[in-house]
Amino acid sequence: MKTRKLIIIKQRGCKPCDIMEPRAIELANKYNIEHTTVDLWKIKESIRPGYTPHFFLLNSEGDKIAEWGGGPEKIDGLETMIKENI
Repeated sequence: MKTRKLIIIKQRGCKPCDIMEPRAIELANKYNIEHTTVDLWKIKESIRPGYTPHFFLLNSEGDKIAEWGGGPEKIDGLETMIKENI
């Protein structure tokens, strides 16, 4: 299996972020993917996503290979993004 890392981007006070973070971690663990959570406001503005929660999947070199954003009602989209890129 290829090495992947899931970047979970959230912001303080975002209810969907609080719901999605543990679900995203569960999915990362299910597919044996490293994960880390980053605060939206610590990301350089030029690459900051326009909304949260947002997720980047990186390859072993740290290059973004996929991204997805959405709330709890769309959790299947996050799993699909992961499965298509592992």
